[in-house]
Amino acid sequence: MWIIKKRALIIEDEENIAEAESLILGEAYEIHHAYDGDEGLEKARQIKPHVIILDLMLPKRNGYDICFNIRQDKSLRDTKIIMVTAKNQQLDQNKGMFIGADEYLKKPFSPEELIKAVEQAMKE
Repeated sequence: MWIIKKRALIIEDEENIAEAESLILGEAYEIHHAYDGDEGLEKARQIKPHVIILDLMLPKRNGYDICFNIRQDKSLRDTKIIMVTAKNQQLDQNKGMFIGADEYLKKPFSPEELIKAVEQAMKE
């Protein structure tokens, strides 16, 4: 019997963090990676992920811009977005949620926090 996993796209420029996120989510999701904002948006349009783990500070295009573009794209607007960042000001979180993030995680976070954020977003 085939089990079809949902697709997760991790857009993160720090490879060690991207790898850790992959290990945390890899059992439940088919993982795809992008290491800068342009590549991330392009991959999102190609693979149509169910959830995106989106770093805020990225080369070429920041997480706010990616989130905004995804929410404007009819084929992607229902994609769940978990914004992750070292920026821990309430203003940053408010902006992320206003632009369209489903969840917002502050680095560093535990594996359990990431799983909980993804599960919460996928329920909505």
